[in-house]
Amino acid sequence: MKTCKWCKQKFEPSRPSKICCSPDCEYDYGLKHAARAESIRALEDRKVIKMKLEEMKPLSYYADKAQKAVNQYRRELLSDEPCISCGRHHQGQYHAGHFVSRGASPALRYEHLNIWKQCKPCNVDKSGNLLEYRKALVARIGIEKVEWLEGPHELKRWRKDDYLRIEAEHKQLLKELQHG
Repeated sequence: MKTCKWCKQKFEPSRPSKICCSPDCEYDYGLKHAARAESIRALEDRKVIKMKLEEMKPLSYYADKAQKAVNQYRRELLSDEPCISCGRHHQGQYHAGHFVSRGASPALRYEHLNIWKQCKPCNVDKSGNLLEYRKALVARIGIEKVEWLEGPHELKRWRKDDYLRIEAEHKQLLKELQHG
């Protein structure tokens, strides 16, 4: 005696490979397994589509994600500091302001010495308020490092894995900073 895979009743199989007690149970059981197989295929198709979409993303997507992680870390690290340009604390929005802009020197895009907490009015409305930014930066890190930031830099060739590494490192640093 066997137990029917569909209705769970005992039956005597007419052949050893029979798993259901009747043609109706076999049909219903087959439909159930066909639906399950179809859902598995659909999941696999979605995974393939997701992988292909991931491959199609431009490098700028990963560069921006890395920049977001670096900026978030720098803002959190400097959360108790005032704006580097105007030296004031306020309730408004703060940015991670670059002393040397990302466009002017892409090589310094993720350089911590180049990224400081800056209020929105200084960063956006005053285009970085660079004269005051430079004075405060010299006071914080010294003239040699400021001149190094202002000097020429070799353009770095970052690849997707570099951006992913930068993002992961800064997310980890941020996590340690928030919980440590």
